[in-house]
Amino acid sequence: DWQSFNEMFGTTNNPWDLTRTPGGSSGGAAAAVACGMTSFELGTDIGGSVRVPSAFCGVWGHKPSFGIIPTLGYLDHPDGGGTESDVNTFGPIARSAADLRLLVDVLAQPTSDRAPAWRLDLPDAHPAAASLKGLRIAAWFDEPELEIDAEMARVLHRCADLAAAAGADVNRAARPALDVHEAWWLGCRLIGAAVSVSDEPSTDGGLTHRDWLLTHRRRAQLRDVWAEFFRDFDVLLCPVMPLPAFEHNQTGDWRTRMVSINGREHSYIELEGWPALIGGAYLPSTSAPVGRTAAGLPVGVQVVAPFLHDRTAIAAAETLGALAGGFTAPPLVGG
Repeated sequence: DWQSFNEMFGTTNNPWDLTRTPGGSSGGAAAAVACGMTSFELGTDIGGSVRVPSAFCGVWGHKPSFGIIPTLGYLDHPDGGGTESDVNTFGPIARSAADLRLLVDVLAQPTSDRAPAWRLDLPDAHPAAASLKGLRIAAWFDEPELEIDAEMARVLHRCADLAAAAGADVNRAARPALDVHEAWWLGCRLIGAAVSVSDEPSTDGGLTHRDWLLTHRRRAQLRDVWAEFFRDFDVLLCPVMPLPAFEHNQTGDWRTRMVSINGREHSYIELEGWPALIGGAYLPSTSAPVGRTAAGLPVGVQVVAPFLHDRTAIAAAETLGALAGGFTAPPLVGG
């Protein structure tokens, strides 16, 4: 969920506004980091569970390239932890990009059974990421298929303006050559298949193994589209979510909840659009705090880099964050 509540522990609130969600699923982790209760946290991101709470709570989060950080120990079912799920990644949540970089360097490694023969050597960050001068940036904020909150869009466009002023080559019209609805919905189907082992057996038309193989084949084609796109751009800026932290909404379930964006009602599942579009393609993404709405709610941007170029995503996000404000402590915490 993009909220953090359950019958055992109750409701976790957003430290910027107690009437709103801190995001999820790692909402408690992001809220704790924002409040200074811990130096960092680790979250699991299969559908945005690192990126979304980081954006909602005004902290930093990194969803790594799929496969670079072992995910053994993920207890998604009784006696689980012995296998790794598709799409799922483990990523750090922190109060600075420097901490993200440190934690990725610590965590990124082969699984223990592969360690005798395999080594992981991530590419260095793009040289222009430290200043943004000459960095080729695509800014994708305006997308009819995935409408975003107008106030949040203002903050994101200001972030792109700051990058351009720093010397980046910012292109606001460039888009990967894909069908946006198909791409994010395909990501959702793969996420649903990956988490299905946590559910009771059902006959509601879930993916068969053959269906998954065909969907996985289509994902490979879309990943080729992304690779082609990144021949012309070093990073992509896009929303983490279509809106800032929203008010607690615990009625019904995923299928029945609605959210309002720019005065129009949208289904709850549409909130998965931007996270699934990126995560379903295995791409690395850093959620960077780049400002606040007029109501004072944090706004995060996804800084997406080519597959395995995690250091470029973090470095570019760090520079953008420095220009746009970065982390500040929530007013409820003080200081």
